[in-house]
Amino acid sequence: MKLKGVASLSGIPEVEREVDDFLLPLVARVYASLEEGRYILVNLDDPFFVSAIDRGELVDCVSSTELGAFSLRTCGELPTAELAKAVASSSDFDAWRKRLLMEGGLYSYLSTDSLEEALKKDSFIVEAMAYQMAKEIWAMSTALCGEIDAIVCFGKLLRNRDFWDMLKKRIEPLRKKIIEMEVI
Repeated sequence: MKLKGVASLSGIPEVEREVDDFLLPLVARVYASLEEGRYILVNLDDPFFVSAIDRGELVDCVSSTELGAFSLRTCGELPTAELAKAVASSSDFDAWRKRLLMEGGLYSYLSTDSLEEALKKDSFIVEAMAYQMAKEIWAMSTALCGEIDAIVCFGKLLRNRDFWDMLKKRIEPLRKKIIEMEVI
């Protein structure tokens, strides 16, 4: 689904920003369990995504399959010039696609997509993932001009209290209600 208004612009006219269609049912299900309002919904899973919802309408959304923070196996947003150089110097586009969408993120640094193993191997990399995710949550507050009823977080990474503490310390200064939600 294409985003609307200012959120649809990417920086070049040939490429419009879109939301992965597979995210929409999950966003709708989570929002349906909340009171009418303005929320930032955060999926702490793979792919990571954060979306701004204004009274049931999707205002903006980023997913680690294209933009935003890296997650367990997806790269998120990468430095454009460096990525262009790396891909241009390779003749194997399919290998890059696999690396970006299935073998990137935490996995590319630590050869694991287990958060528990990653914390044992190198908590700095996990902290970097939490840092990037927090940046995306703060950025999404801009889409709602800071007028947010709550930040709603869900997903399997929420179960790891060490990771959750890393993330929460970076989003608590937003001074918004933070809801931890179990989504079935």
